[in-house]
Amino acid sequence: MALSELGAFLQRHREEQGLTIDEIAERTRIRRGYLEAIEAGEWDLLPPGVFTRGLLNSYAKALGISQASVGRMYISERPSEARHREPQLISQPLVRETRLSFELLLSGAVLLVAVALFGWMVATQILPQVAGLVEPGGTAGADAVGPTAASTAARLATGSTATALPRQTVQPITTSTPSPSPTPSSGIVLDIEANDGDIWLRVQSDESEPFTGFLRDGEARRFEADQRVTVRTGSAGYTKVTLNGREIESLGEPGAVEEFEWRLLEDGNLEQTEL
Repeated sequence: MALSELGAFLQRHREEQGLTIDEIAERTRIRRGYLEAIEAGEWDLLPPGVFTRGLLNSYAKALGISQASVGRMYISERPSEARHREPQLISQPLVRETRLSFELLLSGAVLLVAVALFGWMVATQILPQVAGLVEPGGTAGADAVGPTAASTAARLATGSTATALPRQTVQPITTSTPSPSPTPSSGIVLDIEANDGDIWLRVQSDESEPFTGFLRDGEARRFEADQRVTVRTGSAGYTKVTLNGREIESLGEPGAVEEFEWRLLEDGNLEQTEL
């Protein structure tokens, strides 16, 4: 039995239409476990903030009921969501409705934040790397793209080739599926891209402050570490990971929450662990 008014409301509409949980999962591409948690009102089992609202909107759309009504019922059950929004997505709480619909206000806010994130990425990630490519022999260019890229440029300048670098095999600890074999490096460079869907990430590089936020479909972000990097993703099937220039296999199924760690060993090998 559903433990919340919203969960019971959605379950009743689903059963009145003669639909099963599996049929809703196929229509919405939402994993069955999330749908069961929604109908049971077990909100702590769902991803935080706006990601959960997206799941509710998809569920309501599949049932042909008002997404705005579902959103208001969710806020009434979880008032904290009206006061504490995801800082990466919305800068001001949207708790009032005027002549514009809730969906339109939310879409506008997400669009503004996406534009701001894109501008920040251009200023802090893309432009420094372009500057390093323009002057590959200069000190400023090497510093702009980071120690790993600078080391690679130095090898190219001295005439080293890709065939001169030994191939290494990544040995997983807790998973039986080996990851691809990245080239040994003095550090770890991890490129993450949202592929075919939006993803939620938490990335810890060494002991630095962790990054937590969303990547929209097609967006990418680079992380660098000296010894260790840990990645937790809210949708493993849409998370494309490239490790030191080598793309690794899929982290999991769409909608699955997975966590991995890559650690640089003393001999230059990279060790992968599924947490």
